[in-house]
Amino acid sequence: MSVTFAFLCLTMNGQKIVIVGIYISPNSHIDDIIAFLHGSLLRYTCDGGKLLPQRDDLKPLILTGDFIVNFTLDTFIKLTDFLQQQLNLQMINDRNISTTKSGTTIDAVFSRYLDTIESRTYISYFSYHKPIVSTVAIAPATQNVQAIEAPSNVQIIEIN
Repeated sequence: MSVTFAFLCLTMNGQKIVIVGIYISPNSHIDDIIAFLHGSLLRYTCDGGKLLPQRDDLKPLILTGDFIVNFTLDTFIKLTDFLQQQLNLQMINDRNISTTKSGTTIDAVFSRYLDTIESRTYISYFSYHKPIVSTVAIAPATQNVQAIEAPSNVQIIEIN
């Protein structure tokens, strides 16, 4: 069973970034992975986004997760080509730097329409994976941003 989850991140400067996490089941065929991604992310594809008024194909997007395919092998270029052609996604982490203790690269971060995103692996003593940490530099707010009070120590930002 493969799974995706998505949420919309609203930055302090008002930029909206769609963040999608993914887990692909082990031993999945590359064509099945592509079909799953195409169906799950259709609204964010170039063709699918044109069908909807909110134009999700134009929104910045980060796709990250456990793909269970070894990106160091050329046999999986078909997957990265699909992500680039259909979703305008570029792989951010280096496919030749392993994300597991066995030396494979099965985890990845892809993004689009974000100029300042970086990803690095770090050492985990409790996992088979070397987790990937990504940072996105956010430009200062250009609009009038003002904090308003909310209950339970929650801060709500209102952009005028």
